[in-house]
Amino acid sequence: PNGKPTRPPLSVSLPIESLLAELTTHLAAKCGVPVSQQVLSRSGLTLDPAASLYDNGFEGGVTGYRVALALKGAPERPSVLAYTHRSLSSLSDDNISTLDISKLTKAFLTQADFEDDEQCQPPPSPRKKGSFEGIHRQKLAEMEQKLKALEEANTRLKKEAAAAGGALDDEMEMQVRKAYTDKLAEVIAMRGSGSGKVDARVFDEYNELMVQLSDSDLGEMYKCFMLLYTDEWTDETLETLGIPHPEGDEDLPQTTIGFSEMMAIKIGELIDQPRQARIQALASSRQKKKDAEAQRQKELAKQRLLMESAAAQKAIRERVFEALIPMWTLLASGGGDQAEARRFSRKAELKLLVSTPEEMKAYSNYTWQNMASSGLRQSELFGLLCVLNGPRVPGQAESFKLIVQKKVGAELPPEPAVSDMCALPKWARGGGRGVEAMWAGKEVVHAA
Repeated sequence: PNGKPTRPPLSVSLPIESLLAELTTHLAAKCGVPVSQQVLSRSGLTLDPAASLYDNGFEGGVTGYRVALALKGAPERPSVLAYTHRSLSSLSDDNISTLDISKLTKAFLTQADFEDDEQCQPPPSPRKKGSFEGIHRQKLAEMEQKLKALEEANTRLKKEAAAAGGALDDEMEMQVRKAYTDKLAEVIAMRGSGSGKVDARVFDEYNELMVQLSDSDLGEMYKCFMLLYTDEWTDETLETLGIPHPEGDEDLPQTTIGFSEMMAIKIGELIDQPRQARIQALASSRQKKKDAEAQRQKELAKQRLLMESAAAQKAIRERVFEALIPMWTLLASGGGDQAEARRFSRKAELKLLVSTPEEMKAYSNYTWQNMASSGLRQSELFGLLCVLNGPRVPGQAESFKLIVQKKVGAELPPEPAVSDMCALPKWARGGGRGVEAMWAGKEVVHAA
């Protein structure tokens, strides 16, 4: 009322290409409100009745928007009436004609208002030529995006063809040449910086672009590098390579001349090869280098595992030796359990556990050759490895050490098994003549 929107606003649905005049005509036919009394606005902006809904900012039609209808000349305090599609359709024509539209404060129009009531359909109105300009702009933007995507895909396919050594058009050949000269300038600047730092990635990119040059461009680059190396270059030579001209009467830097010599030799080896062969050779060389590096890393990892395993095994055998050397010393002297003492005295392998390097050297070759790992306990095998890996062990012990090492294996025993190996038997624990009592307060010194 009085030019202010009603609350809540009307809810309507119209397609995007409809003119705003169709909306006002629809409201006039449906609600009996003359067009002259209607004031339509969106976000406080005055709308153009001669333009389409799209051009007025309703990009999806008026569905989902709230369109405010203000009634001119209505009373300041209208009574509150609610007219819905259901309530209006239940009234007769006579009752509808008696409704005071000026007091309408709430009205909800649904799609059924357009579909069920032919009288509510707005009369056709001539469309202006610019009604669909917004739609056309949207369609044009979509087509431009698709065209850009196609151009990018085409460029990518051409680059893939170049990488495979395929034929390129003139534009792509120029792009490859431009990329090569740009990368060449980066390489020369890096070599002439004096920092001594060389980025391998830049050289890899340079070599990749060099093999992609056409046969004619590669030949021209070879000629230019030869002119630089022989000091017969001209301004055109530098311009072709993309190298800046030295200031004044200065000569070219020695780093540039040295690089020219290297490139003349390298390109001279490639100049008789077709582009596809050059590209494949570079790819093959990189793959071999990659495989070699992978194999090297694999060997390093294997060596690290072996070193870690050897260190862990050394710690285990030293731990077992320290725990059991008192018992073995007691058995070697004939003490302790007599059955164990007799077994210890009969096996030359067990006597090694308490032998010094000098005593080992006194063993005959026959004795060393007859030593075996059969009948030895796991704890005794670890103890023998501790002794045989010590300093000044005679060379005759090597074959027996390998036998023991093979019997033990490379796999590390679990912690419970190590604890069991380090545990003294019952007869060697406690008591007057037990090992613990015999060795109380003494320190075990070993060489391994």
